[in-house]
Amino acid sequence: MVVVSLCWITVTLTSAQQYIDIDFASNTTERSNNVTILTSSSQTLQLHSKSEVYVKSSKELATDAIINLYSRKDGVISYPDNQLKIPSGNDHKVNFTISAIAPGETEIVMNTTSDEIVNISQSFIKVHVVHSLALVTINAVIGWIYFAAWTISFYPQNINDLIRSVIGLNFDFLALNITGFIAYSIFNIGLFWVPEIQMEYLKSHPYGIIPVRGNDVFFAIHATAITGFTIFQCFIYERGGQKISWIATILVAGSWLFAIISLIVAIAGKLSWLNYLYFLSYVKLGITLIKYVPQAYMNYRRKSTVGWSIGNVLLDFTGGSFSLLQMFLLAYNSDDWGSIFGDPTKFGLGLFSVCFDIIFMIQHYVLYKGNKADGYAGSDIELVIGVNSLLNNPSRSNNPFQFEITFECINNLPDDLEWKLIYVGSASDEKYDQLLDSVLVGPVPAGKHMFVFQAEPPDPRKLPIDDVVGVTVILLTCSYHNHEFIRIGYFVNNEYIDEELRENPPSSPIFEKLQRNILDTNPRITRFKIDWDDITNDNSNNAEAMETC
Repeated sequence: MVVVSLCWITVTLTSAQQYIDIDFASNTTERSNNVTILTSSSQTLQLHSKSEVYVKSSKELATDAIINLYSRKDGVISYPDNQLKIPSGNDHKVNFTISAIAPGETEIVMNTTSDEIVNISQSFIKVHVVHSLALVTINAVIGWIYFAAWTISFYPQNINDLIRSVIGLNFDFLALNITGFIAYSIFNIGLFWVPEIQMEYLKSHPYGIIPVRGNDVFFAIHATAITGFTIFQCFIYERGGQKISWIATILVAGSWLFAIISLIVAIAGKLSWLNYLYFLSYVKLGITLIKYVPQAYMNYRRKSTVGWSIGNVLLDFTGGSFSLLQMFLLAYNSDDWGSIFGDPTKFGLGLFSVCFDIIFMIQHYVLYKGNKADGYAGSDIELVIGVNSLLNNPSRSNNPFQFEITFECINNLPDDLEWKLIYVGSASDEKYDQLLDSVLVGPVPAGKHMFVFQAEPPDPRKLPIDDVVGVTVILLTCSYHNHEFIRIGYFVNNEYIDEELRENPPSSPIFEKLQRNILDTNPRITRFKIDWDDITNDNSNNAEAMETC
């Protein structure tokens, strides 16, 4: 039986005070079978600066030990000698100087012919040379900014959905998004928490580091959870008849089928778990490329971004922009432009997301600005409707109403649309409601249309005296084949123009001295789901009412 005693050597990077542990064996006839997982040290140097590296034996060596040094990439650093000699005996310390001569990254690896030292070939010192250490700090701050922006970006949509409606939020986008984030979560969890997969990665990248950090895991899990909550809202809130399209269904089902088949192959041992995680990352990358398309197209069809939170877009744009900025600063600081253009997938995905955010902002602030009334996205809905403006508001109560209405017909409608304007005379009895006017529009070809709907004011003689002054409601409705499919309600406030009349109202209202103010900032919209191709029954029997506040 041979007894092997172990001693240690410590490599200290003076600027970072980090250590590398290397096994030693004091018996020359037999090496130790003990394998130590070594802790790699790294430091960042500014161009043209220097740093001292110390190597020290903490236990006695029987003979002098020679350690050979090699840089894996030439031209980044220099050091005076390729060999270090540690004298025999105890507690001897030697050092060498690293000089930063060009931006870049390299590793100093070691080997030795000494029989007293084992496992030294597994040790390395990672050295990163940059133009400016200040940029390293700036990049760290930028990283936290885009991490925070992306993390918070999920919440504006959930807050927006608290109006108890998810109309305007595309279900295809959600289905693709949840699939991508689940795949991304599994990838991050596997590389961060599973030792076997980490060993596979380090075996494939012996001088690399695990690319997943704790904040990556948190972001992925958080994104999956909050997207799942948004999907839950879609089940309990009004959705306007929207369903996941067959194209999105095929894409999501195909992604999961691919993931399940790959999982079976990995369980059978025919595919490494690391490669399985890579396959999931490909699913995430593919989904990121296409997930915004359904939402952008839906906004185009509706001619509105109502229901799609612009806060989400602005935060996502902030995160994406800072992410791209960080990539460029890192490339400049390390003089490594290949990190951007050599990895077109990462750069392309970031740029692609930012471009879609710009499209969403143009839709919201330019193309569809002011389109207050919501539209429809369901496969059984034919029209996208918007009330762009009230042309004479506020106005005298005896002046005509004027609504500028824009609507888009997705398919040709062979018959007329009937538009009505109804004044609610009393909240307590609908017999006082007055149909102010109705108009037939049609047949309607596919495309975008606009007209001004003008109607005379209500007859004050038919209104209850107590309801002439104060707040009431006016309803704009549209029907097809006598089946109402939308009703937009506005609050109307009638009050006297003269302050004296407001303070001392007459017993009999003076209608011509009243001013009408239609509150158009928050209309109440009621939709009725109808079958556009086969409308044969009464609307009250086959229409499902859905309301949006």
